[in-house]
Amino acid sequence: MLKIRKAEEIDVAEMALLSQKAFSYEGAEFSLTEAEAWIHFWASSELGKGFMVETEGRVVGFIIWHEEDRYGSEVISRIINVVVDPDYRKRGIGKKLMQESLTILRQEYKNEAKDIYQIIAFLDEEKVIKFYQKAFSKKRIEVTELPHFWALGVKGWLVRVILRPRPKKNKKRG
Repeated sequence: MLKIRKAEEIDVAEMALLSQKAFSYEGAEFSLTEAEAWIHFWASSELGKGFMVETEGRVVGFIIWHEEDRYGSEVISRIINVVVDPDYRKRGIGKKLMQESLTILRQEYKNEAKDIYQIIAFLDEEKVIKFYQKAFSKKRIEVTELPHFWALGVKGWLVRVILRPRPKKNKKRG
């Protein structure tokens, strides 16, 4: 049984260990100190929200969301990272984590008179696009190739998940 809960400050070290395991598995290398600093930067900011997924009493993944932009009460939320322990992949955990954390986040925003109308994610692996397409299969998804992903000089992709149409901006008459 999967349990999804909000991440807390005490979870940062475990999130860093999980990141290191997941990304070392993919061939990238970075230190625990770098991972902790990166996670702490995104998850503990005023606009960041982290969620953990546990099964059998063990943390097996997490997601970090960040409020990127707002049009009045309408929000664009960015998925900073979805991490699932390599030993637990291909079980639908990442998909469920994305969907359930989105539900929780939207409920929190509803309490603040806000709502998410669009999700964005920057990806550096083409295979991850399919993961987003499966997770949000009932939503419109737009994928844009980025020839020079950030300053890294590598190819990347911007994925937009459209939850509902973009709000109209109020035009000033003058």
